[in-house]
Amino acid sequence: MDERRTVGEVLDQMKGQVQHDQAVEAEFLVKTRIIDSRRRGFKKTPDVPLGLVLQKKKAKKNPK
Repeated sequence: MDERRTVGEVLDQMKGQVQHDQAVEAEFLVKTRIIDSRRRGFKKTPDVPLGLVLQKKKAKKNPK
């Protein structure tokens, strides 16, 4: 996941002295963006049995 980039984007907006409220808001924003990124991230798909894969491959090769 791109957590470092997400944190960097939020923290780059903050320059110099930062009020406590702004820091809390930035922390909340970072955490919500990380959670959103994880939800949209890579999803694994279950493996297909080798026999089915070979059948499909054979059918593509020899269309009748």
